Amino acid sequence: PEGKPSEPLFLELTKICLGKKYASKAEGLAAFRDAGFLLLDATYVPVNERKDRDDVIKEDYSKLKTLLVDHNVGDTPLILIKKNVCVILDPLLSADGFNVANGGKVVYFPSSGQKKRFREQIRPILECIGLAPTSEA
Repeated sequence: PEGKPSEPLFLELTKICLGKKYASKAEGLAAFRDAGFLLLDATYVPVNERKDRDDVIKEDYSKLKTLLVDHNVGDTPLILIKKNVCVILDPLLSADGFNVANGGKVVYFPSSGQKKRFREQIRPILECIGLAPTSEA
């Protein structure tokens, strides 16, 4: 909640799922939660500058699985975002009985010129699970 509301993933998700931008990340996260969404990281270890980021994500899978169980996600559809996260976690989560809505499809992280691609990739997934994306994004 202390982050900036302009962070790429946060900004894109709130625009697509909630149809608006928020003045603070805390306000947007509360609205996201109130709309029934849960946003979790694959790992809470900073990995962007690490060469072993995929290994860290694999090593922290049990922590992610515990978080999902603790949040009682049951068969709630999960959407994975970021290429390596999709490739690593989709088979693990699926094998453990979680409902991964990606269906093996990659959703790129919405930065470094990937915003349009992100929107094109996430829209059909949201529609498939019964969530109509807003036209804002």
